[in-house]
Amino acid sequence: MLYFENQSRDPFFNQALEEYVFEQIKDEVLLLWRNEPTLVCGRYQNIFAEVDIQEAQRQGVRLVRRMTGGGTVFHDPGNINYAIIRHHPNQIITYDAFLEPMIHVLQSMGVPAELIPGNGLGIGGKKISGSAQCCSGHRTLHHGTLLYDTDMNRLAQLANGHRRYFSSRGTPSVPWLVTNIQKYLAGDQPVETFQEQLLAALKQHFSVTEAVLMPQEQRIIQQLAKEKYENWEWTFGRNPGYGFSRNLQIQGQDILAEYEAKNGRIARWQSPDPDRLAQRLEGSRLHPADLLKALDGTGYEELVPWMI
Repeated sequence: MLYFENQSRDPFFNQALEEYVFEQIKDEVLLLWRNEPTLVCGRYQNIFAEVDIQEAQRQGVRLVRRMTGGGTVFHDPGNINYAIIRHHPNQIITYDAFLEPMIHVLQSMGVPAELIPGNGLGIGGKKISGSAQCCSGHRTLHHGTLLYDTDMNRLAQLANGHRRYFSSRGTPSVPWLVTNIQKYLAGDQPVETFQEQLLAALKQHFSVTEAVLMPQEQRIIQQLAKEKYENWEWTFGRNPGYGFSRNLQIQGQDILAEYEAKNGRIARWQSPDPDRLAQRLEGSRLHPADLLKALDGTGYEELVPWMI
């Protein structure tokens, strides 16, 4: 198994790196990295329902859709991400085949980790890790989070969309009580030290060899990050269709905001004032700037913060 050191905190680059090594590197692979504050939604999720998008953007938190399914997770520098890529020539590798070695490694470090329902790891019934995976050919990419010293207040605030206003076939996140690993270890060691110890334990368990990506490979990954993962069309345009319905009070008036969306755009505007607003809004991206431009001069500009 090869290990590629990755010091990047850029979530777009790190998503692209995972995709590149999964598709182009033929060996089994181990990756560890941390991100700047980021909300990462599953491939089949309705990001508008899962995330407080406008608050995240106000705080400068990045938003990105990953290549695997599952629920939305919050990354910050207090969270460690891991990816393990394995061969499976005859059968699909189950989650347990990845999670059991992670439990063994964490327990060897003094972390009382346990398997919890929903393909996660926990301590005392509280979640410390969520995971997802995908298969291609005879290879499986499994990746997950490890909440070490994550800002739990920010996690609760941002990974908390207004799901009750949305009807969607997208995969919903499953709420779970969470906790940080650091609380269960003596010495209050920083995340950097824990990551170094985790890497050493994983190297021993998997018989890892260190490897380096060539400059040309780095350029390919950077291009993939820019063209795909930074692109609005990937994270928002690939969103599953949904219906939205919410009763609001705007300027003292009760208003029903209702529309249908497809591919991150308004497909059908239903309320309010469809005769006047449908032509303006249908086809618009569900992005504050685009919606404000479409509603400019209509008197309905105040709808925008409540529509996504």
